[in-house]
Amino acid sequence: MPWEKQFDANAVLDKATDAFWRHGYKGTSMKCLIEETGLNPGSIYAAFTNKRGLFDKCLDHYVAKFQDKYAELAETQSPRAVILSLFETPADCKLSEADRGCLMVNSALEAGADPEVAAAVRRAMDITEAFIRGRIEAGQAAGEISRDLDPAKAAREIYGMIVAIQVIRRAAPDHPYILEARGKVADLLG
Repeated sequence: MPWEKQFDANAVLDKATDAFWRHGYKGTSMKCLIEETGLNPGSIYAAFTNKRGLFDKCLDHYVAKFQDKYAELAETQSPRAVILSLFETPADCKLSEADRGCLMVNSALEAGADPEVAAAVRRAMDITEAFIRGRIEAGQAAGEISRDLDPAKAAREIYGMIVAIQVIRRAAPDHPYILEARGKVADLLG
């Protein structure tokens, strides 16, 4: 039986995700992934098939991490506060990462019409919209968000603002829209 190198898959995915986030899919070479993850080429190919397979796993890993963050926010803050907090620092981007934008938005912009990346981005969109919609519904039930609001429509609008902020932040991190968006959402929620 041949010797198999063991590695921590989450640690490898964290490092590879960071590389794709910094350099984009096209700008991240196999050499870069080997250096970043510490894996040899054979281990990467055995575990992930190829660079694209690793990228797909990184997108899934990224989505799972922000789902965990959403669950944490929902447990620790009121529904209205959770939604507004998404405009202080988007849940999927730490302050130190803000200038890199959102990995999903960056990937969507870079990949263009790639159907597999589009499907991964759509899954992330659906998760985020569902989370926001759930917080709106919970806030309406608690009386802290206007009952006149259509939760699905408002969730799409709020998510669109989050995406806009991620795109704008890349080129103009101090653009007034970024600061004004939170107030617009507060007004929308009533």
